[in-house]
Amino acid sequence: MSYTIEVQIGERRYPVRVQSAQEERWVREAGRMLQEQYHELQLRIAGQEPVDYLAMSSLLLLAEWLRQGEQTRFAVQAVQDHVHRLLHRCEQMTAAPQENK
Repeated sequence: MSYTIEVQIGERRYPVRVQSAQEERWVREAGRMLQEQYHELQLRIAGQEPVDYLAMSSLLLLAEWLRQGEQTRFAVQAVQDHVHRLLHRCEQMTAAPQENK
């Protein structure tokens, strides 16, 4: 079941259709982050059009999301590599006694 919520960014409210309470939390959190970035840019860079603040805020937050995603992928790969090495060592240790029989 879908329903519509409103998210405020800058001086405007935007209707957003969501499918679940979890999706609503994500959309509201994204809206809160975007709103914070928007206001921070307004304070740092005066005299821009609202659409410029919105575009710059979106770009900065998306770049941060991509950076964090890349760091997560590297961390997951490192854990997978470590687990693979441990499994290989375990296989070697369990195979060694059988070879001596």
